[in-house]
Amino acid sequence: MYEETKIWIYEEFAKCKSIKELEERYKELQNFIKDEYEDCMRFLKEENENERR
Repeated sequence: MYEETKIWIYEEFAKCKSIKELEERYKELQNFIKDEYEDCMRFLKEENENERR
């Protein structure tokens, strides 16, 4: 999975034609990763709560 993700990120960055565009894409990817992390964390916390019951 790590290698696939690395390739995907590289491909996304390779599409950029300027430094500004690269910086914007970097921020978008950071936000995407943060959102996915938060969704997973919420899910795991809910699962954990359900197991306690």
